[in-house]
Formats: sequence, C-alpha cells, structure tokens
Amino acid sequence: LGLLRMRTSLIVIVLFVALAGVGFWYYGNGRAPAGPMQIRSLAVMPPVVIGTIDRGEGSETANVADGLYDGLISKISQFPDLIVKSKGAVARYKNDEFSPQVIRHELDVASMLTGRIVLEGDGLRMTFRLIDTESGNVLWDRQYVRNKKDLVVLEREIARALAEALRPGLPAAETDRI
Repeated sequence: LGLLRMRTSLIVIVLFVALAGVGFWYYGNGRAPAGPMQIRSLAVMPPVVIGTIDRGEGSETANVADGLYDGLISKISQFPDLIVKSKGAVARYKNDEFSPQVIRHELDVASMLTGRIVLEGDGLRMTFRLIDTESGNVLWDRQYVRNKKDLVVLEREIARALAEALRPGLPAAETDRI
C-alpha cells in the first residue's frame, strides 16, 4: 500500500512538472493570447512627406507636415504613464532610413510611431504605424484619407485611435481630454 501511494505521488509530481514546463514554453514563446499593450515609452518619428501643396508663391508642404507632427506629439504626450520623446530628440532622424532597433538603442524607447503623408492637391493620404523597437513588429496600423482643411480633426482622431490601442481601459473622460 505504501509503494502504491508513492507511485501515485510520483506520477502527480511528474504530471505537474510537465504541465508547468508546457505552460512556461507556451507563454515564454509569445504564444499567449495578446493582452493590452503595455508601452511605457514612445518616439514619434518625423513623417515622410511625398508630394507638395502649391499655393501661388510657395509650398505649404512643410507647414502641413510640421503642423500635424506637432499636434500629434502634443496630444500623445498627454497619455497617462507614457514617456514621449521630444521633437528635438528625434529631429536628426528626419528623412533618414533607420531600424527600430537603432531607435530603441539611441533613444531608449519601447516603441516608435512612424508616419507617411502623401499630398495630392488639397488631399492627404496618411499611414501611421506603431512599431515595437525590440522586435520590429507592427503593433498598430491606420490609414487615413482626408482633405488638408481637416487636419485639426484628424490629429484628434489619430490620437484617440492610438489611445484606444495603447490604453484600452482608459476612461472615456481621459480619451476625450486627449
């Protein structure tokens, strides 16, 4: 009877260790169901701008891109518990190719928001991506097609969409403030 009890205990222990090992392997390899993003730091990279908006004597391209860029940094920096690098800290990456890993190392951020703006007459076609700087994986991606005159509304829309992705449990009052 003692030998039977010892065998049963040994089988239970072996099964427990095996299940624990499978659990650690499963969760350790990133196969666990995805939960809310826990991003604590972000670099909003200068957008790549393609095309121009001509108005008589000059071009408004820089104004459109800079206005959107400044507005996004201002709104995103209001997210609770999120460190956002300043425009000056990321300015040297404008118009350059860079890897997420370089940005992680040089700016010490967990993620980066990239943007591409295509200007066509009074229209804008934009793509924004939130990228994990360790893996290079795209965490969030949105495309927008708008008229240039809708930039203020668009800034708010992008910031809200990003807030919902970064902080899914954020109260509506906080999201509205952003």
